[in-house]
Amino acid sequence: MTVVGGMDVPDPSLIAAVHAALVVALHVPDDDPTVWIEKVVDEDAIVAGRHAGGLVLVSVTMLSGRTASTRRLPHREIAERLGAVGISGDGVMCVIGEVDRSSLSIGGVPQDEVVLELDVDV
Repeated sequence: MTVVGGMDVPDPSLIAAVHAALVVALHVPDDDPTVWIEKVVDEDAIVAGRHAGGLVLVSVTMLSGRTASTRRLPHREIAERLGAVGISGDGVMCVIGEVDRSSLSIGGVPQDEVVLELDVDV
């Protein structure tokens, strides 16, 4: 997650909101999604005027295989949960990218070589 501009929402609230949205929307275990914040000061970015109050860009990389309706859920969940901590809907941009299991590794092991403990076919 990248935060552009000075927002008055504490980082832990942003992280918790996005984390909860991913757990609910993607049916992953509570200890599974990794969420972090990168901050960009106003001077280091050009954003559309409608984002003058700041912008939260949430980039989600997930394993491919989920249905179109499931891929839509994180967009809604993230916007709603960030709204609950004070980020307006216009200040939330969400980008979802999918990778196949052979393109994602953890500890040097591609995920197509391990048995997943979650179902990506939802």
